[in-house]
This record gives sequence, C-alpha cells and structure tokens, in this order.
Amino acid sequence: MNKIAMIFAGLITCTNVNAQTCNNQMTPSIKTGQFIDNGDSTVSDAVNLLMWDQCSYGQTYSDGQCLGAPTQFDTWKEALVVANSIEGKYLPNLKELAILVERACFEPSISREAFPDTPLAMYWTNTPDGSAGPGDPIGRLIDFTDGGEIIRDVNRPKYIRLLNVIVNKKKNGA
Repeated sequence: MNKIAMIFAGLITCTNVNAQTCNNQMTPSIKTGQFIDNGDSTVSDAVNLLMWDQCSYGQTYSDGQCLGAPTQFDTWKEALVVANSIEGKYLPNLKELAILVERACFEPSISREAFPDTPLAMYWTNTPDGSAGPGDPIGRLIDFTDGGEIIRDVNRPKYIRLLNVIVNKKKNGA
C-alpha cells in the first residue's frame, strides 16, 4: 500500500462513527430508557419531556439509520435563520443540547441507539457566547466528539440538531 493510500485509509478510520468508546467504570449520564424512539424520526426524552429530531439537520432517517451528510453551518447566524424558519422546531439552548451528552463515552459522546450516525463534530445552540465581541455575536457549541463545550478548531464543521415544540393540550375542566 502506498503512503497516500495509507493516509486516506487512516482518515476514513478516524472519522468512523462506529468507533465509540465507553468507560464501563463510569455511571452513564443518560439513564436507561430515557430516550424513546417514536418511530417517526423523533426521539422523546422521558426525563426532560423534550422531543428531538433523531438525525442531524440535513440527514434523512430510514430503518434505524441517519442517511446522508448533515448540513454544515459556518456561522451561528446561518444556523439560527434556518432553525427559526422551520415550523414546530427550534435550535436548543446549551443546557438542552447538553442533555444529549453521554459523559461515559466519546467518539461520539451521545447515545448511538437514540441518535445514530451522529458525526464527530460541533453543534450550534441558541445560547449566545458572552465572550464574543458585541459586533460579532456567536453562539455556544457542544462537540459530540467528547461532549466538550470548548471550541478547539474553528475550522471544523458545525451542525444542528433540532428540538420539536411540544404543545400541551389541557382537557376541559382540568
């Protein structure tokens, strides 16, 4: 195998989503049964009463997989504009998105069963980053490679995962 082929093969291996590593000595941060597959490309969070899109924005859910490449958002403004244009959905805040982080696992640090094919990448939230200058506001991110909230490489792809608006319907007389 020549050098270029070896490097290419190494890059493919490094970005493989199936290479998740978990520390069995740690208590999982996601509770057993917390995420319920609704069978319609959404996942309900039974603990926090939220409903998530199962796939990253731009992917299509089919037979337990998220197919295709997620849509990349270079700026926070782009991510907000797209998320705000989709009726019944919204971009989560930092605390909401952090619920998906499985602290006992990395590469990716998310439940692969509930959220298959999540790339090792950063995801925008709707929470503004207070350390950014007033003329150039940016949002906070979570990196599902390791669950971190620190930007390590600004040139890495950034994606979004949307929450669904849940409308509580009260019964008459309740």
